[in-house]
Amino acid sequence: IFTFREALRTRPLLTVIGFKSTFAFAYLNFFVHIVAYAEGVGLTKDEAALSLSLIGGASVLGRVVIGIVADRAGTLRTLICSMIVLTACVGLWTFITSKISILILCCFYGFFAGGFPSLPPSIIAEYYSDVASKSLFQVIGVNFFLETPGAILGPTLIGLVYDETGSYEAGSYITAGFMILGLVILSTIPTTESWEMMIQSKMNEEEEVDVNVNTSNSKL
Repeated sequence: IFTFREALRTRPLLTVIGFKSTFAFAYLNFFVHIVAYAEGVGLTKDEAALSLSLIGGASVLGRVVIGIVADRAGTLRTLICSMIVLTACVGLWTFITSKISILILCCFYGFFAGGFPSLPPSIIAEYYSDVASKSLFQVIGVNFFLETPGAILGPTLIGLVYDETGSYEAGSYITAGFMILGLVILSTIPTTESWEMMIQSKMNEEEEVDVNVNTSNSKL
């Protein structure tokens, strides 16, 4: 019952877009800067490179496992829980300096980071199952496109902060701040129950309009 343009003006989609656009300023910061951070606290180049490899490998595993969990526990609930863990990991970032603890942190971050790219499209599909398939793909495409600015500017901002301060501490706080703001935005999304009630109301209104039009035509 929604066209592409109509869907762009609805609250669930605007909420998901707001979440992804904001969270994107933080999501890649750990990926981009962990190698430099690891070398800065004493890890060798090989060990620092291993930390990035662990993030990538754990992310692949996380997408699969988190997807399975989402099917059972609910997509939105799983996404929120996963992003809370990411925020906690970023909060611990500059407090962890040993080799083992950094590698463990990378595994946790990578695993739960897998939910960020994979779950929002599923949430959109759940809310917009009545959108024509072509429009649904367009909506999901907009969702991915609008996270691009944050993905580019976020790591750049943290790099500039590091250049000014000589530390990743302030950068980790900024990253956590963007994540928290994204979670606050996501928490405002209407429940699927209330959304379905609104959809049903909209459908009833359209049916009433069709009936009135048909009645008027028959009289003519």
